[in-house]
Amino acid sequence: LLADYPDTHALHCEIRGGTGMAADGRLRLAFSHDIDWPGITVEPKAPWDLTGWSRVTLPVTNFGTSEVQVRMRLDDPHGDGSRNSLDEGCIIPPGSTALLTLAIPEPAVRYFIPIGLNRAPPEYGGDRGNGVDTAHIVRCIIYVPKPTEDHQIGLGRLSTAGNRPVVARKMPKVPFIDRFGQFMYADWPGKIHDVVDFATAKSAEEADLTANPGPAERDQWGGWAAGPQLEATGFFRTQQVDGHWWFVDPDGRLFWSLGLCHVAYTVVTPVTDREDWFADFPGAEPRFSPCRVATQRPMMGWYAGATGVAMFDFQMANLIRKHGDGWRQANVDLALRRMRSWGFDTVANWSNEDCYRAKRLPYCLSADFDSPRIEGSSGFWSKFKEPFHPDFKVNLRRALATRKMALGDPWCMGFFVDNEISWGGETALGAWALASPADQPAKVAVVALLRQLYHDDIGALNRTWGTSHADWQELAADRPVKPASGGAADLAAATALIVETYFSTVAAEVKAAAPKQLYFGPRLHEWNRIVIEAAGRHVDAIAMNLYRDSVADFDLGGLDRPIFVSEFHFGAEDRGLPRGGLVTVATQHERAARFAAFVTGALRNRLIVGAHWFEYGDEPSTGRALDQENYNVGFVDQTDVPYAEMVAASRAIGAAMFTTRTGK
Repeated sequence: LLADYPDTHALHCEIRGGTGMAADGRLRLAFSHDIDWPGITVEPKAPWDLTGWSRVTLPVTNFGTSEVQVRMRLDDPHGDGSRNSLDEGCIIPPGSTALLTLAIPEPAVRYFIPIGLNRAPPEYGGDRGNGVDTAHIVRCIIYVPKPTEDHQIGLGRLSTAGNRPVVARKMPKVPFIDRFGQFMYADWPGKIHDVVDFATAKSAEEADLTANPGPAERDQWGGWAAGPQLEATGFFRTQQVDGHWWFVDPDGRLFWSLGLCHVAYTVVTPVTDREDWFADFPGAEPRFSPCRVATQRPMMGWYAGATGVAMFDFQMANLIRKHGDGWRQANVDLALRRMRSWGFDTVANWSNEDCYRAKRLPYCLSADFDSPRIEGSSGFWSKFKEPFHPDFKVNLRRALATRKMALGDPWCMGFFVDNEISWGGETALGAWALASPADQPAKVAVVALLRQLYHDDIGALNRTWGTSHADWQELAADRPVKPASGGAADLAAATALIVETYFSTVAAEVKAAAPKQLYFGPRLHEWNRIVIEAAGRHVDAIAMNLYRDSVADFDLGGLDRPIFVSEFHFGAEDRGLPRGGLVTVATQHERAARFAAFVTGALRNRLIVGAHWFEYGDEPSTGRALDQENYNVGFVDQTDVPYAEMVAASRAIGAAMFTTRTGK
């Protein structure tokens, strides 16, 4: 793997979640799906200096029977995966070899590190790495992120490529963010250059909205007034009509949910340790006092774990400039009017609560809650909630009670509970429960299940699992319990028990609190067969965050249940923000075209009942507080100016929504 590098005899090498052997000129690795991040870590005796190279390449072969994502990460001495690191990956079909390529940015200016930016402009440290020191790479990690099944891969020789001279770089210009929160050293259509531009933009948009009030043939809910009349129940429901799944609105009209997340919602950005980035910083002006806050909860990314970090909300400041003292209500009124005009019919998750209270568009709401976790579990965001714990129901009921204004409200279509849970593979939750303490409620339930499956015969389990437990109490006390391959079916059964308990419990509590409203699940971003089958039994429409090019052919492996795309987006890098988003394109024209193609494909997919774009407004140029994302994914920019290309595309989609869906 490292034959081209000196001191290869003086390496620290560790394989996690698998085994390795040399074969046919490759390092062949077999990875288990029992842990989220199986991989191999190599640490050289002396740091590698990659400043003279433009990329690192690694041939990777997939020996398995299903596609696999393989990623490579390089760290400098401060690298932790979020900062001071480089990371890239590729998806490899079964039986194929791909060249995993990781681009090496030009050396960052040593006295300017773009801290707290998900991506920085090129002259400010490049588009990746958060100031990674490419002259001192101390760690190479090759890994498979959160596999749902076992994989076998082969690694060829790690190589540097693209030799380039090392040149001295000039100090970038500081400050580089203007008083409106925009990048200073670029221009684009619609950019605000002076305070008077707000009034000009506001006047022009008023004329546009007056001329384009919204699609015709819609009832008060946004349903298809010219379509078939179905039973009116007074609340939203799902129903299959002519082979297609639909929402049906309270008046009995067909409804397809096209929504925006974070409507009329503003976001703060960190200022601490970056004070010299901002020109004419408006934070001292009394009228902008609501825009100044300090974080209360620990953050992620560069500021991981920090509290008390000074923040400023440029988006709020721009709304104050635009609307004056009544900016809060004006912002909500304009957002709802825009959505009707642009063809949207749903205020989606995490929006300004005043948008829900206005009852001018249907809405979906989250009822998230915390609860004790399964100690042996792991996940991208957090450990898995313990559905057998008595506090699980109690805490969920409290969370639903805080949504009192939505309970029984016909404008509220229904509820999401939880967000982007990490499930692992089909045996993961069972294994995680067994890796927990003996008094973990999920472990107690799993041990009881195993006793039932083996008719209380510990010897029978030992023979299948390759273990030697003296009795069931010893198994319960053992952590972790690692059965041989013969125990996989039992772990899958244990996983199914936990997943079924989770979904059935949440569904029952949602229906008890809101019997006439819908339950959409936990907004899946990863899943396995067990999760989908359980969701299909208990969820009215399965919410899934699907960041991909198309969902035209997306299905649930034969399960005939409605799908609700709860997040998707496309972003570009041509309007002052250096990061497009989770799915990036080159220009606003391409972004609008991809949006239109995605929604058109969703409308033609008989299972999909709606799609919600993430999000209404761009993220701050200098990154949102939570994790420093700075994506161009809004329908409006940081100064509240709409993207004309996106508006034109959504109006066209909205005008033809029902004819596209029905083909009539």
